[in-house]
Amino acid sequence: MYIKKMILKDFKTYENAEITFNNSFNVLIGENNIGKTTLFEALQLWKKCFDISIMSNGKDFYSDSVPLYISFEDLYFLRLTKDEDIFYGNKRTCEITVQYANEETNTSYLLGFKLTKPHITNAYIRVSKNNPTEFVSFKDMLDSLSIKLTEFLFIQQTSPVAKVLSKEPYMFKGQIIKKIEKGKSNEVLRNKILQSLNKSSNLESWMKNVLDMDFTFKTPTRTAREKEEYIDLYVEIGGKKLDVYLQGSGFLQAAEIFSTIDIMDNALNIMLIDEPDSHISPRIQNNLLKCLRQIANTQIFVITHNDNFVSDLEPENIIFINEENKNLGDIKPLTDVNIDTLHATLGGIITGLTRLQKSKRVVFVEGKDDIAYIKKLNDSLARINSQYCIDFKTLSFWFIRGKDYIPQKVMTGKQLLSQAVDSCKFAAIFDKDFSTESANEAFVQNIKRRLGANAKVHTHDGYCIESVLFSNCDILKIFLQKLLSGVQIDLDTFISDFVNTKKNSIRSVGSELYLKMKDKFASQKTEARVELSSVDFDQYAAEAAVNIQYLMLKDNIKDFVISLESIIGMQLFSRDDDGSETIASRLLEEYFASITCDEELYPDYINMLNMLKNF
Repeated sequence: MYIKKMILKDFKTYENAEITFNNSFNVLIGENNIGKTTLFEALQLWKKCFDISIMSNGKDFYSDSVPLYISFEDLYFLRLTKDEDIFYGNKRTCEITVQYANEETNTSYLLGFKLTKPHITNAYIRVSKNNPTEFVSFKDMLDSLSIKLTEFLFIQQTSPVAKVLSKEPYMFKGQIIKKIEKGKSNEVLRNKILQSLNKSSNLESWMKNVLDMDFTFKTPTRTAREKEEYIDLYVEIGGKKLDVYLQGSGFLQAAEIFSTIDIMDNALNIMLIDEPDSHISPRIQNNLLKCLRQIANTQIFVITHNDNFVSDLEPENIIFINEENKNLGDIKPLTDVNIDTLHATLGGIITGLTRLQKSKRVVFVEGKDDIAYIKKLNDSLARINSQYCIDFKTLSFWFIRGKDYIPQKVMTGKQLLSQAVDSCKFAAIFDKDFSTESANEAFVQNIKRRLGANAKVHTHDGYCIESVLFSNCDILKIFLQKLLSGVQIDLDTFISDFVNTKKNSIRSVGSELYLKMKDKFASQKTEARVELSSVDFDQYAAEAAVNIQYLMLKDNIKDFVISLESIIGMQLFSRDDDGSETIASRLLEEYFASITCDEELYPDYINMLNMLKNF
């Protein structure tokens, strides 16, 4: 069993959100104060509600007529100063629902609790079950497996070990569990280690692999355990013994995590690890993650701000929380975002460098949008099993923020990355913009010289990547027919009329289009755009009058879409606004989603993908 998703309504900073989890290993990343730790608190509060809902026999839930309460003092695991801090805004109720999935039976159960604040301040919180029938079905499932409700779930949160007691008394397992449940796991570290070692656990081998060191726990004798009040537990390294209390913070953090995992024996065990990297050196962080991912019967959640901690993970193990997906209310593991772009949010470049060290293939692009477009195109091709589909894991994309000073940026990027990783191969993908064909070719050769003899450079057959849609009117027509399914319109005539009108306008030096684009060209022809230094606008206009895709910057793509929509009396696609950027982007995305066979691919996109496959 595992937690498939959690649904929060009006809980702390989450107004309405559904968070989907990986079935074994989850790393939560995002900016400070975005709500990562709040998810840990929600899981622990759900567990508290679940526990008080169980009758003393451990086999049944209380009926709905029995009032359930959590005292304010028992909410010590939440970060709050008053009970109203539990709720979003000025609300007095919140809901926490957890969906549990059973992989063996292919069933799932939505178990939700509603929490209500009474009019008395800081006294208690009233708890009720949201969907009682689901709880009954869930209990029946556990009964069929001979599992008591009290034996179903264990949740433990471990934080960086700030302090271990210098003297720790012997305790029974029940006392240890109570300490853990009260968030005082560090006060029973020696007891947990002894419990683990007594059952011939993997504790020592796990820690040796993670810490990359040879050591042995020296435990008290049976006689000492019977006579002494406090535990004498030592660590022997190289013939020297020191009390576990005197070990380094990295050792104690690893011992805290693994000793807790080792005593978990419920049907579902949840380990919440808050910023383990703060007390563990970079040298052993990857060892810790590798080891944690191999532990069975435990679903693990890790919060980190360190991009090194996500460098070896698959996207489906990473839950990236930002304001956008939080406000949308749909937070899922990363499946369609290039992990290389995370370094911008996490404030470092370690993730990208780690990927590069494995692939040794760098692709320079202008911005994040280009990476996203290429990924979406590739996802569409993967869907139809296209021969042109590429393996994104073999590439490292680096965006250089626009087209200003591109040759210098590319050279600087190459020098930096070559120093970090030997024997890199380089490629680049850029828009053509206002360049003439000869100026564009000179630009390509300039970039190749800077990247090296075997470098590959692709510039789009169009003003920009979106303009490529107009480089082949036959393919454009096929795409539009899919968007206009059931709508009667002569697309051949519409496309031909639009193209001819634009071509005639750019030929006329007094036309609105000519003057508007000439002004735009003048604003871009600066010392920062060296590829335009030899270009005259009329040279560009002459080529654009023959090749419509050179003319189709985003404003003109918007004109195309709006003109077509005015004829059919409806929108081609839904969108938030009618800005040029939005319309051009959405049109391209609709095209990617519409692809059903290789014959619907534009030659420009095929050439780009072949380059990415073979450089």
